[in-house]
Formats: sequence, C-alpha cells, structure tokens
Amino acid sequence: KLPGYALLDAAVNYDMAGPGRVDLRVWNEKAELAARAADTKSAGIQSTSFSITGFASGVYFYEVTLTYDSGSVQKIGPKKFVVLH
Repeated sequence: KLPGYALLDAAVNYDMAGPGRVDLRVWNEKAELAARAADTKSAGIQSTSFSITGFASGVYFYEVTLTYDSGSVQKIGPKKFVVLH
C-alpha cells in the first residue's frame, strides 16, 4: 500500500509466494516513467521503497512484477497514488 501523502520516500508492500526478483515501476499521468526499483527478495511479506524526491504534486501509477525463481511471474497493478506538497 502506498500512503496518500509522503515527504521523501514511499513504499509498496506485497506478499512473495517464493524467492525471486521484484521490479517496481512508477509512472506519472503522462505515462512517463518516474521511478524504478529492482531487487531480489525471499518468500513472505516484503516491501520495496522508492524516492519521490522531485515528484510534482499529482497522480501516479505503479506496477510490481514478481518473477519467482520457479519461473512463474505475478503482476500487481497498475494501482494509483497521490503525491501532495
């Protein structure tokens, strides 16, 4: 979940069914890529943070792609959140 407001960082929480790679992408309302984060995570409840420093106030969208070591892929989103200054 993303907060409706934040100062410098935001985080997305998700449940990994097994170990694997996480790819988080964030877009603005013009469909321009605003942030990207990638990491390797273990099974269980996980969180990926990203900086919103420099983001203008507005609506943003994010999508998380979970690529498990088993080869299966799970997509979460797109979902939206708001940055207010």
